[in-house]
Amino acid sequence: MSIKNDLQQLGRGKEITGHDIMALERFADDIQHMIFFDVLKWECPVGDKNERARIFLTDEGYKQALESEGRGEMRIIRRARVRVGKLEIDAPELDRQIKPEPTPVFNTEHWDCECEEMYIHHNSVDHCDECGALRDESPDSRQSEVDEESHFAY
Repeated sequence: MSIKNDLQQLGRGKEITGHDIMALERFADDIQHMIFFDVLKWECPVGDKNERARIFLTDEGYKQALESEGRGEMRIIRRARVRVGKLEIDAPELDRQIKPEPTPVFNTEHWDCECEEMYIHHNSVDHCDECGALRDESPDSRQSEVDEESHFAY
């Protein structure tokens, strides 16, 4: 499906306000994004409540649109990256925010040896009979692995 058909399909049944698909704004040097969105609240900085709109934005404008969406003022339906006037459509959730990896939680009552399979030991065990690892020189076990109960050496 072409970008034009894709965008027309999204707008079917509602009048689209904002920038025309071939608006001059699309070709400006600082424009990096196009968003297609529904206005949910009167407080939305662009458009009126219940409108469906398309606008071309700079990086800063896109950041503000995401903040507006976060406040529930609009819902971004589709986002396209704009490169020298060309549209590269992708999903809006792709670059909203990069979620950091969760910080691992360790269990201080268990430790890990060097074995491949059964590597979790309780602190009452001083060393691993299989690999020879010592409790005092080994890391605490991850809580998630202790909860699984599948890697215990005893």
